[in-house]
Amino acid sequence: MTRFGLPILKPAEVVTIEQIVRLTLHADEQYELQLGDAVGFEFGLGIMGSDLPGIDWANQVRDIAPLAEWDGPRIVEAVEQAYGARQLRCLEVGFAGGMGDPGVVRAFEQRRYQRVSGDIWRMGTPRFDAVRNDLSVIPARASFAKVAELWRAYPTQDSLREQYADLGQRYLDETMVDGLLALDGTEPAGTLNLVTFGELGLVADLFVHPRHQGKKVGQTLLWHAVELAARCQVKHLTLLCRRDNIAAARLYEKTGFVKIAPMEHLRWVG
Repeated sequence: MTRFGLPILKPAEVVTIEQIVRLTLHADEQYELQLGDAVGFEFGLGIMGSDLPGIDWANQVRDIAPLAEWDGPRIVEAVEQAYGARQLRCLEVGFAGGMGDPGVVRAFEQRRYQRVSGDIWRMGTPRFDAVRNDLSVIPARASFAKVAELWRAYPTQDSLREQYADLGQRYLDETMVDGLLALDGTEPAGTLNLVTFGELGLVADLFVHPRHQGKKVGQTLLWHAVELAARCQVKHLTLLCRRDNIAAARLYEKTGFVKIAPMEHLRWVG
């Protein structure tokens, strides 16, 4: 139960891990489609963000499933031609079901893509031993300027900071997204987005300002996300996490999330 007495994570019917994984990946797809144009391939779905050329989430091909007439090299060629026609680079590649066909993975790796391993996590029993009451956690839509200020602090190249600021604001334009913004006084300390898709809620883009890391900002935001999910009648709360993000994985495990399935994607390393 949440502090408001609202039940959460109590599905009305039994669902399988495979169903939760499928719903999670589909919610993530709908979330990231806000960043660019959808382009259909026979073997998957492309997202092309001409005004966000340096952002991998805005320039990706996902849900790749090899077909008899589409082997790895042919898929790579089709992707490069399609993005090249718009003077873009496909920066990320994802797969149907979360895991890639070995032949397709090898073909992309030969074109300077690097494998990134991760996991899909699902909330089990929420556990929050310490939440900061001195932080103001407000709807992110209440201050687009603070959201942009926060995302400009994202650890990336200086040339990409304005693109990340635009990205952080653009996610909030979609009705399926409820953004939370944590303020320490007037300074933006962290943010996350809750993507609701039917009875599933996806926690996306939890980001804590470097100056505020290690100060329970992430834990406080997750606690508010659970509260918000309960109000939205969410029954399954999930998230995606890269395995090399050790600090985030520790936070998720500490607050009650458990791994339910592996996943991988490929990232262009130039």
